[in-house]
Amino acid sequence: MTPLHIDPIAEARRHWAERWGEEPARPMAAVTSIMRAQQVLMARLNDLLRPLGLTFPRYEALMLLSFTRTGALPLGKIGEAIASFRSGDSAGMRIVNQRQFDRLTSYLAQTSGTVALGGGSDASTLRIEPTVVVDPVVAVVARADSGPAPEAAAAASKPAAASTSAKTPASAPRLTRSL
Repeated sequence: MTPLHIDPIAEARRHWAERWGEEPARPMAAVTSIMRAQQVLMARLNDLLRPLGLTFPRYEALMLLSFTRTGALPLGKIGEAIASFRSGDSAGMRIVNQRQFDRLTSYLAQTSGTVALGGGSDASTLRIEPTVVVDPVVAVVARADSGPAPEAAAAASKPAAASTSAKTPASAPRLTRSL
């Protein structure tokens, strides 16, 4: 990661102090500093996991699955994880453009699997809820690799759980590809 020539937190704090005074600038700088540290850490973790074909959220899901007896998580646990990750934002993830939004919603519409969690979309704001599809059609799941997608998990073969069955390192539990 290339070092920055300025401290963005100090610069932001200076602007906040000029505009709103020192009192609100202190807590804003503290919160922004914590958020920036988390961004830097996540970027570094993703860099370390990229050679394994993983991102940190996928690694985290694999680690959760490795602690289960059956190699599956109940849909309730997956829903809790999504809700925790989204921290109450029920509007869904904003998709980059109309073409990508249409591509992703068509995958959801074409699947013969069951949408167990999420699946809602809003064309006017280009938003799609994080979605879990149980027993997805393999062709639909495979095509999802062609571009960016919202965080979604496709569960295969177990109606009440996310199964473990996709390409991951040999030592890790297997997880289905996401839409």
